[in-house]
Amino acid sequence: MTQQKNDFSQGSIPKTIMTLAAPMTLAQLINVLYSVVDRMYLGRLPGHLALTGLGLTMPIISILMGLPISVVWVVLLCALFIVAEGKRRKRSM
Repeated sequence: MTQQKNDFSQGSIPKTIMTLAAPMTLAQLINVLYSVVDRMYLGRLPGHLALTGLGLTMPIISILMGLPISVVWVVLLCALFIVAEGKRRKRSM
């Protein structure tokens, strides 16, 4: 199996952004749909504690999921700048 290499420094910037944003948007949509279905199911149960517990934990889980994603994006952007700088120095030699 050959490894495909993606060079995001070439081509259209809007197309590259849309290519990268589409999977993240789909993941967020799935997360929201999961939350809505979960609340609909728990809303049918007797009592209010289950729905309250879900309402309290979902923002905490979202924050805990968002922090590592943010760190990954920062690392990827730093790596992108390092690679771009190396290519620029290579061309200037």
